[in-house]
Amino acid sequence: MSSHSWLFGGDVPASTAKTLAIQRRSDEIAAEMFARAEKRKLAFEELKSTLYSPRDRIGAWERLHGLQLPLDSQHPILLSIARSTELTLAQVLDEQASRNERAGVRVHSPGVYG
Repeated sequence: MSSHSWLFGGDVPASTAKTLAIQRRSDEIAAEMFARAEKRKLAFEELKSTLYSPRDRIGAWERLHGLQLPLDSQHPILLSIARSTELTLAQVLDEQASRNERAGVRVHSPGVYG
């Protein structure tokens, strides 16, 4: 029996074919990781870019984190959103109020004790 793989018609030894397949897959994974990293880098740039409106920057934050802007104006994540997007808390609250108004949502924010 030949040491060559029948899959490759005897042209390439099986061990070389396996090595090439592993290297090819490794290269594919590296390219995918690079593409994901670039996409994430661009998303972070969009978060803070003054070329985008507060609505766009908050939308970028939502896509990046897979979360939605909360309805409650007292929600603790709002300060984090403001920091991440380099917006003021007032800008985040304005966008929140605008969204709530467009959706016809009336939000009652209970005090500390509910």
